[in-house]
Amino acid sequence: MPLLAQRSVFLSAGLIGILGPLLGCGVNATKPAEDGGGGAVAAAKPGQEGKGGDKTGEIVQGILRAKSSEDADAGFKALFELAEKDGLRSLKTHPHNTIALRAAWEEVRRTKVDKDPKSAELHSRQLSRFVGFVEGRLHVDLPEWWEKEMEGSEPAWQARVYGKTGIRLARGDEAWVPPGTSVELRDGKAVLKVGKESVTLAKAVFEDVAKGGRVSAWLDAQRCYVAGHGRFMSEYLLYCIDRKTGEVLWKAKVWAPSFFRGGGGGMIPPHVVEIKAHEDRVIVFGSGFDAMYVEAFSAKDGSNLYRFTTGSGRD
Repeated sequence: MPLLAQRSVFLSAGLIGILGPLLGCGVNATKPAEDGGGGAVAAAKPGQEGKGGDKTGEIVQGILRAKSSEDADAGFKALFELAEKDGLRSLKTHPHNTIALRAAWEEVRRTKVDKDPKSAELHSRQLSRFVGFVEGRLHVDLPEWWEKEMEGSEPAWQARVYGKTGIRLARGDEAWVPPGTSVELRDGKAVLKVGKESVTLAKAVFEDVAKGGRVSAWLDAQRCYVAGHGRFMSEYLLYCIDRKTGEVLWKAKVWAPSFFRGGGGGMIPPHVVEIKAHEDRVIVFGSGFDAMYVEAFSAKDGSNLYRFTTGSGRD
């Protein structure tokens, strides 16, 4: 599938308080989006609750109001304990992408995979169908690397392993940057270039953005959307900056949930991030050692529209 123009790819990873503020609003954004696939708390409709009726609908509401990835994950665990196969099918039609995408992934996760070739073939088909489902729900071309990594993810016998993008980064002034992106310090300012487009940022602003040591960005005609993140998956900030004035218009938290707690040998695959601006949305695609994710935000105010993560794959 074709990539959109001006992309930037970058290397860089219970129920307590679940009824807190709306899911993932921007740091300085208080008004949630109003569409069913956005930040609004979409009510569960008849036929969409799955087994458990009102109880399932209550859990769904809690997930959509979760104020952390841990709270949301605990909510999904409770939800899927109630939802049998038919229940998952109903949840896949939920108007909110946060619920629908995770339900579709739960179908994949529940598939028993062993070393039999037929089992592996079934797993591969399911992953391809899931990628198609994601693209259909989001109405956007997925990053090629994200799509290929999802379709090629291997269900190791104890943990699903991601992070095999093979993308290489380069060292720019003050930060590591992805292919097609550069950073230069000039006269006390930072010039961030993505493709043929560039934006000049005050050094203090850029240093705040680049605290994690790695930067991914997308530039459109009026705005720069830039994320400063680390090598491993963890929460970071997405910034919206006016290209003309250099003013920070809003900041939003990207959860980028990681379930890795250390251990094991060898090289841990790094965090990979790509930002896309599409219509009135800013979409962040990411992948790390043990999870892949998609999080979307309102281009207007940074309020969160939906979040999806594969979770750790560990049971």
